[in-house]
Amino acid sequence: MKTLGKLLFCSLLAAVAGGALPCEAQTPAAASSAPMPTDPAALMQLAAQTNGLAGAGLKPWHIKVAYQTYDAKGNPSQQGTFEEWWNSPSEYVRHFEGQGLRQESQVNAKGKFIEGAVSLPYFANVIENIYLHPFPKDPTEDGLHLHYKMEKLGKADLNCVEQIAKGLDTEAGHTLDPVFPTYCFEKDHPMLRLAGSFGQGVYEIMQIASLDGRYLPEDVTLFDDGKKQMTVHLLSGETTERWPESMFDPPAGAIQVEELPSHKVLLQGKVIAGRRIGGNNPIYPLDAKLNHQEGKVVLHAIIGSDGRIHSLIAVSAPSKLLASSALAAVKTWQYKPYLIGGHPVSVETEIHVIYRLGN
Repeated sequence: MKTLGKLLFCSLLAAVAGGALPCEAQTPAAASSAPMPTDPAALMQLAAQTNGLAGAGLKPWHIKVAYQTYDAKGNPSQQGTFEEWWNSPSEYVRHFEGQGLRQESQVNAKGKFIEGAVSLPYFANVIENIYLHPFPKDPTEDGLHLHYKMEKLGKADLNCVEQIAKGLDTEAGHTLDPVFPTYCFEKDHPMLRLAGSFGQGVYEIMQIASLDGRYLPEDVTLFDDGKKQMTVHLLSGETTERWPESMFDPPAGAIQVEELPSHKVLLQGKVIAGRRIGGNNPIYPLDAKLNHQEGKVVLHAIIGSDGRIHSLIAVSAPSKLLASSALAAVKTWQYKPYLIGGHPVSVETEIHVIYRLGN
C-alpha cells in the first residue's frame, strides 16, 4: 500500500503467493483500530468508512488515473485519463480524456456544467465508481440479504459479503464470477480487494494506496464474463486545505446539464421500456424449467447518458438461475438516451423480466 503524499504499497500478489502483506503499521487509523467484524452489515459499514473518496470528514483532494481498455480478443483498445479536483459533494471538477473524446464537468452551487463530449462511454462511469463510490447505497433499502463468507484467492483468505436478492436463500456463489454484488476484503483489514457482480463485471485490486485515511485502488483489473475488459492505474493523489473557487467556474461554451448537482432522474419501468432499441432477449434456462421455476425478476438499473446499462443489480428473483438469465440479457440492452433540456442524462429505473412456464 502507498499513502499519497507519503506513499505506501500493499500488493495482493504477496498474499496470493502466501506472503504477509507489508502494510499493517501503515493502514488508516480507522481501519487499524477496529477489529474485522464477521457480521456482514457491520463489515460493509466499516468498509464504507475506509474505502473510496466519499463520505464525511474528507479534506479537499485531487486524483489522476490512467486507463487501458481491451477488445473482445484481449487486445489493447483505448487509453486515456480521468482526473478530479474535489472541495465538497457540491463543488468539484472532473476531466476525462480518451482517444477522440474529451469532457470537463464542473459542479458548483448553480448546478452541473459540461464542456466537450455530452456523454461518456460506459467505462468512464466504472472508473468513477471504483474510486469514488465503490459500494452501492444501503442494500437493505431494497430488501437484499447480506451474507458473510470466507473465500480464498490463491492462498489469500478474504472476508466477503454477498448481497442476495429478495426471495432467495443464502446459497453461495462463485466469488470470482458472482451473480449478486459481492465485496471481498483483506483478512485483517477492511481493504477492498475484489468487487462486482454478473451484471456489472468483476474488478480485482492488485495494489492499494491510501489518501487522507482512505484506501484507494492503485492497480485494478476489470473482468466481464471472465475476459479482461480494462486496467486502471492511479497516477497521483493529494489533499489540500481548499481548492480555489475559480477552479469550479464553468468555461465559456459549457452547457448546464442538471439544475442541481444532486439531481437524479427516476423513471418508471414502463417509460424506459419504450425507449429500448437493442440487446438480447432473456433465455429461459432449461434447468429452471425442469425445476418448475417461474416468476418475476426485478432489476435495479442505471442507464447512462450513452443509453447503455451502467449498473445492474437483481433486487428480487424466484431463483438464482432466473436472476442469472435476466442479468445476462438485460446488461446487453441499449436505449435511446433520455433527454432533459435537449441533453442526455443518466436515469435510474426498475426493469422487470417475467418467466412463465409454458411460454
